[in-house]
Amino acid sequence: MHPLIFQSNTLSYSAEFAYKYDPAFPKLILFRLTNTAILSESFTCNASTLSNDSKMIHIPDVLIPDGIRMWMDMEYSESRSTNENVYYYVSKYGVISK
Repeated sequence: MHPLIFQSNTLSYSAEFAYKYDPAFPKLILFRLTNTAILSESFTCNASTLSNDSKMIHIPDVLIPDGIRMWMDMEYSESRSTNENVYYYVSKYGVISK
């Protein structure tokens, strides 16, 4: 999985997420934050945006493994997150037509 790139006026950083299946909520699309880094280089991709409170991520364009391009909004899951693990769930999504 490629890391997401977030950009602000002063910093760019990446975040990597891993899908986490929850059998108690099988329709919930849940991701665990696995890695973050501040980037020193600039990128020309469509950057995702992170809300000021870090609770909402908007991803304008992501390529999923079956070749479909999608946009999605991910929200912080306070009930599933701990000091060791941070979780976001997909709250809205749509297919980007070709």
